[in-house]
Amino acid sequence: MKGFYPSFNLPEVFQIQATELLKVHNISSCKANLNAELPKDILSNSELSFRTIHEIVLDIENGQAEQISALEWIYCIYIKESWDKQYPHKSQTTSEMIWRIAQQNSWLKHRLFWRLALFYSDQTQNCLASSLVNSFSSFQTQDEEDKIALKILSFIRQNSPKDIAHLSWQHLLSPDQLLARYQLFPQLPLVGQALSYVTVQFISNIQSVQKEQVDWLLTCFDKMTKSQQKEEVEKLLSKVSSKVGGKYPNLIAWLSKNYGSTTTNSRWSELSSEAKAALRKWIGAVNYQDFKKLINLLISRLPLETWEQNQLKKRKGFWANYSDRFQRLRILLSPSSAEVLKNEFHHEDVSILVQDNSEPTEICIFDFGDRYIVEFFRGSGSETRLFEANDKIEKELFQSSQLSVKRLRSLQGGETHDHVFCWQRYCEEWLRKNGIYPNEGITYFQGLSRSHNQYNSNRGLPFPSEKDQKKRQYQMIGWWQKIAKLEQEARQYCNAQNSEF
Repeated sequence: MKGFYPSFNLPEVFQIQATELLKVHNISSCKANLNAELPKDILSNSELSFRTIHEIVLDIENGQAEQISALEWIYCIYIKESWDKQYPHKSQTTSEMIWRIAQQNSWLKHRLFWRLALFYSDQTQNCLASSLVNSFSSFQTQDEEDKIALKILSFIRQNSPKDIAHLSWQHLLSPDQLLARYQLFPQLPLVGQALSYVTVQFISNIQSVQKEQVDWLLTCFDKMTKSQQKEEVEKLLSKVSSKVGGKYPNLIAWLSKNYGSTTTNSRWSELSSEAKAALRKWIGAVNYQDFKKLINLLISRLPLETWEQNQLKKRKGFWANYSDRFQRLRILLSPSSAEVLKNEFHHEDVSILVQDNSEPTEICIFDFGDRYIVEFFRGSGSETRLFEANDKIEKELFQSSQLSVKRLRSLQGGETHDHVFCWQRYCEEWLRKNGIYPNEGITYFQGLSRSHNQYNSNRGLPFPSEKDQKKRQYQMIGWWQKIAKLEQEARQYCNAQNSEF
């Protein structure tokens, strides 16, 4: 039976063509899959017919490019290098014709650009025939989109990640988004390298930065490797002052989430000591801006007495001296002030105090790391309370949704300070003894007159005159009596509330 059937051999040319078309289908040599090369409907078309490369080239030479299918173009681009070796006298002219056809055929143009980008990135890859690379200058266009794509290709050829980063900045696209936008291969090594230059772009244009530019930088940060991201964050923190950085709450929020000292699973421990100090200042600056914003709004929107306005202005001035130290800030508004200011706060941590028949006031809670400060803005008490940080008090002050004036006054374990006459000098000393210091390098305290604002890190602020000290001592008697009464009322109220449950 073995000898009954004659042997059957396929023609040599068919064997070659089938093999090459199979390679076209895989497109493994150029790192790109067929889905990236062909329109979605091509692969599902069961009526495809294949022609030889000679027939395809003949259509190119005769100006009949409209007869060439998308799959035939893929095959032509793939096999062009081999064909050029057989017909070297036609290699250059046919490649120039292909580029001119691409000027009117956007699909072909993008396939060529895609492969040219791959070739420029790694010339050891057989992604595009040499003749097509060398005749690229034949492609001429007035299209603005193409001009940008050509610029990107030029940067890839020059291996210039810095220029890619600059173009990304101009278009507010991350480097990979930029290449994808212009239908170029977005996973080139140069794209990753360009991410190391985005922070430089941001810093060099810091004076004109808006929210869109900050969002661009954060998108780039999220696309970096871990080591690259840390390096760029350190660069940002070292080159941009907290005064400038504090203008961008969304940038601070991202830094706090990913590198903040109080955030679970953050990369705080990976930062250098210099970067840690800078990040504290950044976070403090934006938190103080929120505090300052609140006071300005209260003064301008609420019908306050002159003495109440002065009280708030003095708070703003005093805490400006600690602006670099705030690690977190929580704002608590009375229901009445929340109604007036309801459209003014969007990203800040703002809550509404539960009504408990206390005098209306606003409260800010400052996180200084090892200590928490609760600052009462208004009312006859209007005190400052200090608590040592621990999990229980942190949960109460920063997570509870049921805080009220009385509940805060009833918390155990805190210390209390006044805001009566000359309070700033004594409050600074009190804070210093509890490990809370003014901003580094301060020699004059904001919010005080020249005769009282000279600051020494060891001695603090100057003592008031003997006359002023006596005046303060007299006022303190009444204040302590008032605070004692308020605290007693708070304990009674909270005990009554607890007994109901």
